[in-house]
Amino acid sequence: MELEEDKSLPPVAPLQILFRSPLALVKEQLQSTTEFAQETMFNPGAESVHNGNAVQQGCLEYDLEWSEHVPDFSGYRAIFFDPQLSKMQTMLSLSLGAHLAGGERIAPIAQAFLAFGAKLAAHLSADAVVWNPARLVSEPGFFVETVNDYGAGGAFPVLAAVDFEYQDNEYRLQSQGLAWFSGQEIALAGAGARGQDLARRAVRLIHDIAVNGPVITHQYVDDLDGDLQIELIPTGDANAILNCRIHSKSDAKGKALTLH
Repeated sequence: MELEEDKSLPPVAPLQILFRSPLALVKEQLQSTTEFAQETMFNPGAESVHNGNAVQQGCLEYDLEWSEHVPDFSGYRAIFFDPQLSKMQTMLSLSLGAHLAGGERIAPIAQAFLAFGAKLAAHLSADAVVWNPARLVSEPGFFVETVNDYGAGGAFPVLAAVDFEYQDNEYRLQSQGLAWFSGQEIALAGAGARGQDLARRAVRLIHDIAVNGPVITHQYVDDLDGDLQIELIPTGDANAILNCRIHSKSDAKGKALTLH
C-alpha cells in the first residue's frame, strides 16, 4: 500500500545557512546588531508559520527558523569548496512569508529573497549556504557575490541556484532547481555539443527563463554559434521539462525535433 504524504509537515526551506558556531552565539549576533535591525523589521518574539521568527524588509516578509540539528545533505554538490558539514552546529532556514506563497516565480520577489539570504549570510559570517531546490552547498562569499551582482543588474546566479545533471556521456544536460523560479526545467542536447559547451548555452537559457518566466510557445532562439539555433519545445505542462535542441539553421523548421 502506498503511504499518503504527511501534509502536516512544513516544506523544506529553500535557503539554509550553516554555522560552526553554537546556536546561542549566532542568535545573539543577529539580534544585537543595531545596523541590521534598522535595515529590517526583525522581531525575535514574533513567531513565523514555521515556529521561528518573522522578519520584514520593505513590504516583503520572510520566515526564519533556527535549528541545532544540521542534516548531512547527502547527495548535495559543494560549489568551489569543502563545506566540512560535520563541523556545523547551527542552521538558519529562510522561507518566504505565508503571504508570499508562490511569489518565488515572480522575478523581483525571488531576487529580493536571494538578496536577503545573501545579506544574512554576510552579516552573520556564515560557513556555508545550502540551496535546496538545486541540492547545492555554496561557499558563502561566492553565494553573496553572485547574488549581489544579480541585484545590481547582472546575470541570474545560475551556478549558485541551479545544478546541471549530465546524461548520455555528457551529450545531454538537464537542469535542477530552475523550476523553483519558473515551474520549468530544461533539457538541452544536439549538434554534438558536450559538457561545458552545453553548460555555456544552458546558463543563458536559464537566465532568460528565471528572469522572464517559463517558455510556453514553440520557438527558436539564436545559439552562441552563429550557424546554429536552439529550438525550444514546451510539452504543454507548466511544470514539465522544456526540451531544447541545438541544430543547424539550415535544418527545416517544420521538422519535429525531440530529445531522446
